[in-house]
Amino acid sequence: MNRVTAPDLTPVEKTIYLTVVSRARDADSREPILDDFWSVRVLDGVDYDFDALRMPVKEKFTVAIRGKQLDDWCRDFIRRHPDAVVIDLGCGLDDRSRRVSPPDGVDWYDVDFDAVMSFRSRLSTPRSLTGTVHEVRGDATEGSWVDELPTGRPVFVIADGFIPFIQEDRLRTLVRQLIDHFPSGEIGLNGYTTLAARLLKQITAMKAIGLMPDMGAAFDDPRTPELWDSRLRLAERSMLSTSPYVARMPVGQRIACRVLNWFPALAAKSDAGVLLYRF
Repeated sequence: MNRVTAPDLTPVEKTIYLTVVSRARDADSREPILDDFWSVRVLDGVDYDFDALRMPVKEKFTVAIRGKQLDDWCRDFIRRHPDAVVIDLGCGLDDRSRRVSPPDGVDWYDVDFDAVMSFRSRLSTPRSLTGTVHEVRGDATEGSWVDELPTGRPVFVIADGFIPFIQEDRLRTLVRQLIDHFPSGEIGLNGYTTLAARLLKQITAMKAIGLMPDMGAAFDDPRTPELWDSRLRLAERSMLSTSPYVARMPVGQRIACRVLNWFPALAAKSDAGVLLYRF
């Protein structure tokens, strides 16, 4: 892949660099969890000082574990609904459709700002996919794009690293639009507790990109999104501290997870796992 100059992005758009670094570190590790080789190619092929971000190495586990669970939920949904529509909100530089590899009959929609999608298109290589992948360019919370999607089919919505940068009222409106448009579906997201949201501000990488993420949705009760729409129900919570992949973490992180599991209330307040909802 020819080396590509990084575009001029806003602080929110630059968050795409944080997760791609973590996915690439996981892929380069001895025992990768997500094994996203594409992120390694992105880091090698983009002219950008990723080291200057000082992204904590430990975040590669958080990003990879939540990504793996969301991928697995998506694959399971497609297996049960081979005519599904899949929507990846705020997809950034995560080419998730490559990993999931949807079959014929699935329509996949990658959604992000125009500048991000243009950047993605400069990095793309021919796909070995049978599903149909579409681009939606623009602010995902400006939901007029939802009206252009197919109707009468089940949907799986992915919001990975999306909600901490979205005001809750805008997020609530988007969720309602999606539920109104599709007859049934599931929404997989990584929820941020209020503690996790506070800690997010302390990450040096956030300051490096000029972002103070204090505007996004954060909730301690995983059933809070049920209040956004009466049709939405929590189906599953996959907590980071109880993931089988904790065994691949360094000793210090393994011990921290073990301690959290001794105190369920504390684990729930600080969880960086993922949530699955159905409607």
